[in-house]
Amino acid sequence: MSRLFRLLVLCIGLSAGILAIASVLGGLWLATLAALLIGAGWLAAERQDWPHAAAPAFVGLLIVAAFAILAGLSSFWIAPAGLFALAGWDLSRFRQRLRAAGERPTAALEALHVRRLLWVCGVGFILAELANLIHFQLRFVLVFILGLASFLALYILAARLARPAGEQPVEKTP
Repeated sequence: MSRLFRLLVLCIGLSAGILAIASVLGGLWLATLAALLIGAGWLAAERQDWPHAAAPAFVGLLIVAAFAILAGLSSFWIAPAGLFALAGWDLSRFRQRLRAAGERPTAALEALHVRRLLWVCGVGFILAELANLIHFQLRFVLVFILGLASFLALYILAARLARPAGEQPVEKTP
């Protein structure tokens, strides 16, 4: 089992596990069951190398997290669960891209990707926990839109960090 796969399993397990524990503590048994089933399904799919399982599992865990927050659970535990789910999805896609390119991953390439992923997740964790310190009321729709905008901003930042220095984005012509 490769180091990258072990890290992927750790991210999926932490995401589903944190959501399940937080849901148990909050008395949300359906959310607990959903988080555990989604996590187990995602792990089984990764073990079988099913290429399209990561995105639905990632979205499923985020839906469970959103439900938990709407049910009144503290986002102190839910935010890291979402970040671990995001990291798991990213690592799954990275493994798929390496396989599709026919490349055997080198330790340096894996280390570079993991370092960048840790940086993005670290910034995301700090921002999420800062948000826990600032308390004011917002409607769920506004929070969802702001969260989506933050996710897109982090995605763009990660894409720019992943691009080698000096390389310009390629424009596709129709």
